[in-house]
Amino acid sequence: MPDPKLYSLDAEEALLSALLLYDDFAALEHFSDTDFWYEHLRPVAAAIRALHAAGKPSGLVFTLYAIEAQLDSLSWRGDRGEVMLVDLLNRHLMDVQTCYGVALAKLVHHYAERRKATDQAQGAAV
Repeated sequence: MPDPKLYSLDAEEALLSALLLYDDFAALEHFSDTDFWYEHLRPVAAAIRALHAAGKPSGLVFTLYAIEAQLDSLSWRGDRGEVMLVDLLNRHLMDVQTCYGVALAKLVHHYAERRKATDQAQGAAV
């Protein structure tokens, strides 16, 4: 039996792209920032959520400004800070799934719930 799928880099990046590119704020109601498996994406999601809650724009430039103090600590596959985030958007700019932010948010949350259930089951089995 194959291992259950517990995370998706593609879904998490597409969700952030939907938020940054299309202001798909309805998606914010369907996930928490800790639902992200990939830690380098959590501060970006948190910044978008905070900007939206404050009634401020949360596009790429605004989000980069909001996480400026953390940019040097964010890295993925050799890219750091704003390069990492611009590369993420570049890879998902024409990705049709970024048009479905709510569905992506639900998927990211679903994976997080599966990870919690798996952790609980493993804890109970020990």
